[in-house]
Amino acid sequence: YVRVYARVLKSVSSADKSMQELGFIAHCRHCSFRTWMSGLAPMISDRCQVCGSRIVATGPLWLGRLHDPAFLGSVLSELIDRESDKKAIKLVEMCRDEIDAPTFYDQHKICRALKIPPIQIGDAVDKLQDSGFAASRTHFSGTSFKTDADIRAITEILSRGR
Repeated sequence: YVRVYARVLKSVSSADKSMQELGFIAHCRHCSFRTWMSGLAPMISDRCQVCGSRIVATGPLWLGRLHDPAFLGSVLSELIDRESDKKAIKLVEMCRDEIDAPTFYDQHKICRALKIPPIQIGDAVDKLQDSGFAASRTHFSGTSFKTDADIRAITEILSRGR
C-alpha cells in the first residue's frame, strides 16, 4: 500500500518546468560508476569513464526533487503529536533528511567488490560527510546511501581507515 500526495498545476510554464527535471541515468555494471544527464535526448557515452566498460542508460526518468522537507516536517509534527507508530516517524524523518541525488549506492555491493567488510551504514554516511560530500541514508534500503560523491571517491573513502 502506497499513498502519494501530489498537486497538479495546469499551465504551460509548469509543464515546461517539469520537463526540465527529466533526464537519463547512465550506469556501469562493472564498477558502479553512474551519472545523470538532464533532457530528453542527451549525448551519453557508451563507455564508462572510470573502467571503460559498457554503460547502460535508462530513461527518461524524473531527476528532480522527490521530497518536500517543509511538508515532511509538518507530517512529522503531526505524527509526533498523535503519538504515532515509531516506524512511521522514523520513515518520515529519513525521507525528510534524504538528499536529492537521483541515484543511490548499496554499500554491501561496493564492499563485496572491494573485498572488504561493510561498516555500519551510519558510519559510511558520516565518512562521506566528513570528506566534504553530501550524503544520507536512503528511506528504502538499510544498506544503501545517496551521495554526490562519485564511485572513485566512495571506494577510496570506504577503504580508508579500516
